Amino acid sequence: MNFDINEGYRKGFDTRGDVISFTSIMEVINTLEEKAPYYYEMIKKGNIPTYQQIFRGVGNLSISDKFKLYDPQKYTRHSANTLNYYTEIIDNSKHWEEYPNRSSSLVGTTDIEKAREYGHIYHIIPLEENSKFGVCPRHDIWYSFEFALSELRKLFNEDMAIPTAVPDFKNLAGLNNFLKTKFDLSKDADYKELMKKVILDERVFKLLNRQSTWNNSRYDYTKEELLKIQKKWGTFLNYLEYLLSPKWNGFSTLLYNRYTTLPTDKEVWTDSECFLIEHSLHEKILLILQD
Repeated sequence: MNFDINEGYRKGFDTRGDVISFTSIMEVINTLEEKAPYYYEMIKKGNIPTYQQIFRGVGNLSISDKFKLYDPQKYTRHSANTLNYYTEIIDNSKHWEEYPNRSSSLVGTTDIEKAREYGHIYHIIPLEENSKFGVCPRHDIWYSFEFALSELRKLFNEDMAIPTAVPDFKNLAGLNNFLKTKFDLSKDADYKELMKKVILDERVFKLLNRQSTWNNSRYDYTKEELLKIQKKWGTFLNYLEYLLSPKWNGFSTLLYNRYTTLPTDKEVWTDSECFLIEHSLHEKILLILQD
């Protein structure tokens, strides 16, 4: 059965990456030694501690898919089960220039139990030592923009709001739904469409036309704040890029190498070429090389 790469990913079948066939574990070990020699040396010198391992959970693992080569640059990644607006901003905003591209990335976690929630466990092994990873401040990027969501709640004076009139900014779902409904964005809007529509003009003030559903003090506060944003940032998209910047939300980068100490329970991502080795196979490799 053949299916679209992104459609398969959304349904839990991660069809991305090239399966590497092997007839013995030594073939896998020899490939590691040739293609990722720094990691091979890490294993040879002793058991790799958890704080140096990156994991990925994959559903519906085929028995033949224990060893894969994955090049994120070959694929366009779409966020599973949600709209993709924040990814477009991350990929195109100057604030994220030092980070791996999000839409062409392989996403993992530093928590093996979190990976297990998504299915069979793989180990992510960058081919090149010092490959760059983006690091979220939380276990999931979905909950990692606390500064942005806090500022948006203040902008719309949420405490004074009538619930039906106010977006819910508890996580990125609130931001995605706000952008889609208030700016008439299509489901798969790209950055050009965001630039075209998410501007601080009549499109923003459309939501203020619903004054009858807001109490007057909240309406006046939000309108005043929007006018300040217009004066300072020019466009609402510029303001959103500022709110979503990695600096204010606690994101960071790291270079993965034999000396890396990874933070615990964090989502990470890279656009570097990687091996993915299924957990039981990885454990057997450790036993053989450390015998």
